[in-house]
Amino acid sequence: MIAFNNHNEESTNQCQCVACGAAIEQLHELEQEAYEKNGWIVHVTASFDSLSIHTHGLRQKYGQSELEMRLPLYFPVDIIAQIIELMIKRMEAGEVLKPDTDYDEILQGVQVRLVIINPSEDRLRIILPDRNGELNKDTIDPDFATQYE
Repeated sequence: MIAFNNHNEESTNQCQCVACGAAIEQLHELEQEAYEKNGWIVHVTASFDSLSIHTHGLRQKYGQSELEMRLPLYFPVDIIAQIIELMIKRMEAGEVLKPDTDYDEILQGVQVRLVIINPSEDRLRIILPDRNGELNKDTIDPDFATQYE
């Protein structure tokens, strides 16, 4: 399950009306149901220019690092969901995902890279290539370079 959540520190303007409060409560209930069913969930948060995607529960269920992505705001959420699900299917199959490793055959032959952005967190960031297939931090298109921040 992918849950749209607004729980990041950057967001200080979360609506406090009764309708939004009820929607947020319902979202938390759906998250809990999904977590109990699957053992993991995915949160998607948005800032003014980017999407931040991260998992909860992979460490407990598979003994592996949580996954995260940071992409331009215009990036299709359905593609993000497919990528996360494909990486989790690799975990389910027993593959141990490792940092500084490129993974082939993600979404019709697209290669992705897993990196650690913050060594104090046990999270692997999934880096997607730019339109030219470039993954290297120094040569990737600037719109995609933000994935390394």
